[in-house]
Formats: sequence, structure tokens, C-alpha cells
Amino acid sequence: MDQLEHRSRVRITWRFWVAVEGVDDFPRLRFGNISTEGVYFETDRDIGDPGTVQWLHLAASEQGTPVEVMGRVLRLTRDARQSAGPDKRLDKKGVAVEFMPEDDHTRAALTQLVREVATLKMQEEEGGVPGLSPSEEPVPRVQRVQLETTLSMSVGQIVRLTIQTDEGDGTVQIRGRVGQVMPMTRLGEGIISRVNIEVIDGLASEGVHAEPTHETTTVDLRFNDLVAVPDDVDEEDRSSSGDLMGHLSRVKLPSLLSFLERSRLSGELRLENDAGRTASVFIDQGRILDVEAEPPYATPRAALARVVKWTDGQFHFVAGEVEREDRLQLSGKLLSR
Repeated sequence: MDQLEHRSRVRITWRFWVAVEGVDDFPRLRFGNISTEGVYFETDRDIGDPGTVQWLHLAASEQGTPVEVMGRVLRLTRDARQSAGPDKRLDKKGVAVEFMPEDDHTRAALTQLVREVATLKMQEEEGGVPGLSPSEEPVPRVQRVQLETTLSMSVGQIVRLTIQTDEGDGTVQIRGRVGQVMPMTRLGEGIISRVNIEVIDGLASEGVHAEPTHETTTVDLRFNDLVAVPDDVDEEDRSSSGDLMGHLSRVKLPSLLSFLERSRLSGELRLENDAGRTASVFIDQGRILDVEAEPPYATPRAALARVVKWTDGQFHFVAGEVEREDRLQLSGKLLSR
């Protein structure tokens, strides 16, 4: 595998163009890091609290082909750096967003985007970039890890994570403490849980193969499983659950339902439009089981047919196990954006 292919599979720290639909009037050049799983970038705009779903427009260059993808705000950060004087500090906000691609076409477009960013970085590093010193480029380090697993973990437990590149030529060890365990859905006789792990020791050097002790649980990860934030930032807020929220004027309901279906998520999708109507959509492993609306409709199918046409209001998806009769008996794919 060549150097470019290797770099397209990990998180690339560089500049790229970003626009958040409904927030930015046009794409802006941002500095941060990007992979096929998510993006972190500096911004002075408010794009919502952790859990908020937004449409992102991303491009490697001003003339590059833009990629449109839904994303969920994972965490907000504040980067305090030294400015001109020794007693002065320059605050920069940043946001980490997890991609929510609807289909394989979007996933392929994200892969190509990351390759283009990696290509531009390699070209500019080799030729030199006026006005940008290599020392100004923050190196991303892992502070926290979030994973979905059927392994049984408990809050406070010490775990050791083995992270390796896809081709297996680089391996690092992280020791961390389980901070939160959130059951999401059932898989066979097991439960898939989303686990947040706070890093204790940070990253070891590549190629170091530390053996886990008796007090740890070993978990194998890939670099693309991580959503990293540079270690020179202070966290302001972060997503503490699998919840999603946002505005129906920005994220169309069919697109959101399509993502939930593809991701096989379970939970209750709560809706309220600007007219004051409310509805709850009950979903089990991506499949819509039932819909309740207020005022009520004649049948759950009638309620769903009306609700998916809402273009204003708020949504809030609360992840969790759903025990509900399948009153809709739906089959086939849902409509996309």
C-alpha cells in the first residue's frame, strides 16, 4: 500500500473547506483534521450542542467537488493558544462531528475527499507553504475513545485498547478508564452498548506491543474508529449519549429515518413542528414499528405519511431498547433526502 493510500485511512490534519447548512452562507477554509469517520475543525460559528445533527458541505479545495453528508456534533472545544504577547491568549473554538452517511455513494465520496486532502497536504509539505510553519500544525492525540461493543464493561473499569493501522504495520497501546456505558440495542443474546473511555496514559509509541495486565480488558480498534481532538484544547461540552437532535428545516425527516435504518439504531424519535403538532416514531434496529401523533391520525401509517412531510420544527432521537408491537409492517427502503 502506498503512502497516499495509508494516509487516506487515518485522520489527516490540514486545511479544507466547510459549510454548515443553515449556519454558513458559503464554504469557509478551516483548519482541523478529517477522516472517513468524522471531522474536527476550528470555527467561530454556533452549530449546535452535542447531539445536534447538521448537513455539512465539505471540499478539499475551493475548486474541489463538494461532498454533502449529515453529521452529529460529538463535542465542542476551546483552543487557548499564546498570541503576540506572553500574557495574551487567543481563544479558538472547535467542533468534532461524526459523519452519518446515508448510503455507499456518500461513503465513497468521503473516502475520495480524505484522499484529496491527503494529496494536497503531501504536495504542499514537499513544496513548502508560505506563511505556514510546520510547528503551527497541531498534532492530534487521542484523549477519549467511544466504541460500540457487546463486551461487558462497567463504569470505572480499567481497559487497554490496542489500535493498529488497517495494514497492521503500526500498533499502539492506550490505557483508559470506562466513563459511561449506554446500552443501545440487542444483538442475539447480547447487548450492544456505546462505551466512552477516558484515556489515562495516552498514546504509546508505534510498534510498542505492551501486554495487558490482569486488571484490564483488551479491545482491538482501527484508527478510523476514533474521533480525535487535538490535545491542546479544553473541552467545553460533549455528547454524553446516543441521542440526536436538530431542526427539521435543515435535516429532512426521510434522510434521518434512512440513516437510522441503515445504522440499525433503536429508540424513540420525538417530533414537534412549528404548528405545535407532536409525534413519536418508535424504531427497533432501524425498522419503524409504530407512530403516535397528537392530534391522533386514523392509523399509524396515516400518521407516518403526514409526519414525513413536516419541514419545520424540532426532532430528538432518544436511543434505547424498544419493546413495541410492529403496527406498520413496513418493507423496503425509506425515501432519502
